[in-house]
Amino acid sequence: MTDRLIHALSRQPVTRLVRPFAAFLLSLVVAYGGGLWLTSVHHVGAAASVGQPGFVAHWLRDATLVLPVVMFAVWVGLLATRRVLSRSGAETSVTIGASLLAMVVGGLTAIGTSAFGLLHVVLFSGEHAGHETSLVAQLVRGALIAFPVNLILAGAVAAILARRRPWDAPQVLAWRVPGRGATRLAFQGGLAVMLLAPVVLFAQVGTERAIADSGPGAPCPSSAPTKLFSVQAINVDIPLNRFGDHDPEGVMYALQSMVPAVRAQEASRHVTAGLRDDPIQPLVVRANMGDCVMISFQNKAKDGPFGIHIDGLAFD
Repeated sequence: MTDRLIHALSRQPVTRLVRPFAAFLLSLVVAYGGGLWLTSVHHVGAAASVGQPGFVAHWLRDATLVLPVVMFAVWVGLLATRRVLSRSGAETSVTIGASLLAMVVGGLTAIGTSAFGLLHVVLFSGEHAGHETSLVAQLVRGALIAFPVNLILAGAVAAILARRRPWDAPQVLAWRVPGRGATRLAFQGGLAVMLLAPVVLFAQVGTERAIADSGPGAPCPSSAPTKLFSVQAINVDIPLNRFGDHDPEGVMYALQSMVPAVRAQEASRHVTAGLRDDPIQPLVVRANMGDCVMISFQNKAKDGPFGIHIDGLAFD
């Protein structure tokens, strides 16, 4: 299969082709190096959610999935660099070529990975909190976060390959000549992995989502015990201790049946040590495995939109 792909590419106009080694190296370094950075940002800036993989698994999964996007961006970046150098008459300058390549590839891959990030939210919605900003704002923010690191990584590769002028047109005729067995086998294996690994991962994710989206029933299995909770979001002047400290801007979730008790404690400002039976405390609803939980929610708080988001469970 890879031989056929190589021969098919070799028949394309050279203006559409790039040097394979440079493209592969740039793609791998930016995808996995930049992916390491983005995964670090995600794990530092967001609370861990139910079902979220560990750091290494998260990094490898996302970097592999974004690899085709990065490969396309690198391909376009190499072609754009070659054209700009040709039209500006700076083809002979290795320094200008390497600097331009780093900037173009760094920028294009940052935009590509940011666009993929929007798809990532759809694929792995359980690992993300709700996004209230617009898609354009999310795209710009993601690109700005990715660009500095992608620029450094692309610059490092461009500097290493600068003497080989990676932006130049490839020697297409050499592709059609059988090379050394080990070299050609390594090239074919790398190409196959880079093309097939993201496809396999996408298929796995699609299967997992299809199973998850089957849900618990319509809305629940007929045999499942049902537990109903009436929950309200309310403004509360929260007493903090027995010395009179309190938070007049407090907001809390409370069961509807507990609201009178909450108001009574709010008025008395009396609290016990360790919360114990205080009505004003974080809300916990309890259910057993196999139960169907139904929540009737009302937002009675005045300070903004509040809702309920459940991670790690199928829900409507």
